[in-house]
Amino acid sequence: MNRILILTGFLLLSTCSLLDLRPPEDPSFTRSSFVQPALPEDVPENLRFAYSEGNKENFRKCLGDPANPESYRFIPSPELQTQIPGFSPEEEVSSFSNLMLNLLPREKMTVQWLNAKMENQIDSARWTADYQLFIPRSGSDFPSFIDGRIQLHLRKDASGFWTIYRWRDFSLSGNYCWSQLKWRFVR
Repeated sequence: MNRILILTGFLLLSTCSLLDLRPPEDPSFTRSSFVQPALPEDVPENLRFAYSEGNKENFRKCLGDPANPESYRFIPSPELQTQIPGFSPEEEVSSFSNLMLNLLPREKMTVQWLNAKMENQIDSARWTADYQLFIPRSGSDFPSFIDGRIQLHLRKDASGFWTIYRWRDFSLSGNYCWSQLKWRFVR
C-alpha cells in the first residue's frame, strides 16, 4: 500500500511543474497594490501605494470622480495659499508624473502615515495623518525628507467607490511640505 502511495506521489510530482522556473516578468509591467476602495480606509493606502509604486493610473483613481473634474481640489498649506494655487486632477497627475521622472533609477518614493485618524460621517469621511516622505531624487533643489500633515476629505463617486474630493496640506513648523513638492513638479 505504501509503495502505491509513493509511486502515485512521484507520478504527480513528475507531471507537475512545481520545480520549473517561471518566465521572467516584463520590465515594463507596472506593479499595483491598488484595491477597489469599498471603504474610506482603502483610499490613503491606495495613495501611499501609488506613490511608492510610481503608478500614475492608480494615483488618478484616488482623486475624485474622473467624469467630473470639479469633484477634486488640492488646497495648499495655509501659509502658502497666496503663492501656490489649488490643483486640478490633471495638474496633480502632471506633478505626480514629473516627480516620478525625477527619482533616481530603480528607486521608489516612500510615504509613511503617522497618527492617522478617520472620522466617518453618513456619506463622507475625513482622514487626517502626519506624513513623512522620502524622495530618492536626482536633483538637489528640494529636500529628500519632507514632513507635514495631510487631511483627506473622502466621499463615494458615481461608481460607489471612495475617492478624495479635498486634499488639504499643512506644513509643520514652516518645513518644506507636500504643497511645495507638488508645486515644484506641476510646472
